[in-house]
Amino acid sequence: MKRRFISELIAADLNELAYSGSDYIASEESIRFLVDFYNGRGLLTNAIVIHKDQLLAYLHEKISNDPGFLKTEAHYQFFIEVGARSKAQQRTPAAIHYCALDLFISPDSPPFAFVADHYQKFSGYYAEFAQISEKLGIQFLVVGSKDYFQADSVHCPIFTLRHLLLTAHDGHIHNFLKSLVNLQTFPSVVQFDWNSMPPNYVLNSQSFTMLTKYTQSVKDQEGGSLDTPASLLVQHHFDEQISSTLFNDARVNKVRNKSIRYLAAEYAGEAVVALEAQEGYQLESKLIDLCYQTYPLLHSVLRKAFEIQVQEPYFDEKDSPKSEGAHPIFELAFYHAQVLENCLKNPNFHKIFNNDSILMLMQKGFLNPYDLFEAITLKNHDIQIKNAQINIVVANLGACEPLLTCLMQVNGRNPEAVQKEVAQLLVTAKTKAFFQNPELVDLLLHGYLTLAMVAEIFPHRINKLQFSQLQSPEAKMSYLIKEFKFKPDLGREGEGFENLFGNEDFELENEASPKDATAHSKDESDVETGFDDLFEIPKPVSIPSTKPEKPGINVGLLVQSLSSSVFTKPEAKKTNNGQIVEQEEITVTI
Repeated sequence: MKRRFISELIAADLNELAYSGSDYIASEESIRFLVDFYNGRGLLTNAIVIHKDQLLAYLHEKISNDPGFLKTEAHYQFFIEVGARSKAQQRTPAAIHYCALDLFISPDSPPFAFVADHYQKFSGYYAEFAQISEKLGIQFLVVGSKDYFQADSVHCPIFTLRHLLLTAHDGHIHNFLKSLVNLQTFPSVVQFDWNSMPPNYVLNSQSFTMLTKYTQSVKDQEGGSLDTPASLLVQHHFDEQISSTLFNDARVNKVRNKSIRYLAAEYAGEAVVALEAQEGYQLESKLIDLCYQTYPLLHSVLRKAFEIQVQEPYFDEKDSPKSEGAHPIFELAFYHAQVLENCLKNPNFHKIFNNDSILMLMQKGFLNPYDLFEAITLKNHDIQIKNAQINIVVANLGACEPLLTCLMQVNGRNPEAVQKEVAQLLVTAKTKAFFQNPELVDLLLHGYLTLAMVAEIFPHRINKLQFSQLQSPEAKMSYLIKEFKFKPDLGREGEGFENLFGNEDFELENEASPKDATAHSKDESDVETGFDDLFEIPKPVSIPSTKPEKPGINVGLLVQSLSSSVFTKPEAKKTNNGQIVEQEEITVTI
């Protein structure tokens, strides 16, 4: 069971982002941290990450709180999310997209909203801009709807961040936008192509074809000869910069520009360095709020888990300070925040994951949140809650505290060895009755019963009077063995009545042997144990079928390492015939 802090999860995600061959889109948490990081450095203008569906409500709220909002000179930046991440695979890019929006407000002109969309024809949401324009009187200008700028499926967050970093300190961009609009048509949504933009906004296009068309367009506008470089391009050292980042992508037989991949590595490296400089609980507390405020139910659960993590630090059997780890629920939340938020809207699901004893069982290492989540949800076209199982777990919540007491008091040397049994007990209807019987609990507490045996016992079949009259633990065990027909060594691999966990009264012969504590009940095979395929279900697509999907191009390049202490060097990528693809450098004079 992994126990990584949010900062560690973000750093690992940024490591993947920095690798040029990555085919995963950056996590929502990483995007929020990057925006916050560059806001803090003053390189962005109070940029916020917001879904397109929330933009109108956000602006309405601003106007409601300040009637002069759209008349007071200001510059606002938005990192716009479009679509929704797959509930099955949060980091696949097929149904999620990002674009940049700058809102310029000045007293002497209408407010301008400048949208930069780097992926061609991902324009189904432009109609919503038209609604905002009509309702609030904002002039929208959208660049990028007609050109291939982004050629892969994963770098739209980096294109968006790069664009916002440029516009944040571009003193000419507002007047430039005004020159493109006929105010007689105000308000409206005007679309234009990248050929109209200054060179520094176009340099990072992945499409060599688009770059060629752009240089020709600039030359045509200047009216110079074909052999004479355009003065605007010379001024921005356009040809030198482009030549240094072009390469032959043998797998698609095209020339590509890899500068955006270098920028991804640069941004990721700077962010990781910042994370490493802010280690500690204060950073983790900030990241919980930064990454999960938009998921209020999950945020509340994570806050409680964080408090437990601080109050009850986790140490392994060596009691080493280095073994301290985060609450394991953060690992689940990082990859499936939206899924958990939706599930937590179910009152019973919320009772379970918000229960102190459940969260403590997780923190102490006796319960894997993945196991519990898998036991009460169903893999279908969507993640669905199993109502029967979830009702059983809710009924068993009262048994969690005595169960935790037993597991803690017997001082398990390897709590992860009993995780499957604990998860199974929580979805077993007779668990509550077992822990309501103090004599049975006492047998478990002193090591006569194992968790695997508990799963075999039906408490209602026990003759309470006869059982209470038995004087010794051995006599009670003999009664249980006879009544429920389980073997006395169930879950112990021949250890007899010796204590499963090895407390001071009953020591295992071989404390290091994991098999002494990992045997399962006979019904345990019914519970799925793998997590790799937990969310491998058909991916919901939120974009209508009439809109083209992003090309699934996975360009394999070797990124220049930023720092050996920050990023792990990726393995060499090979073609189908096993040969390493050479990335040939190209020198182009434009």
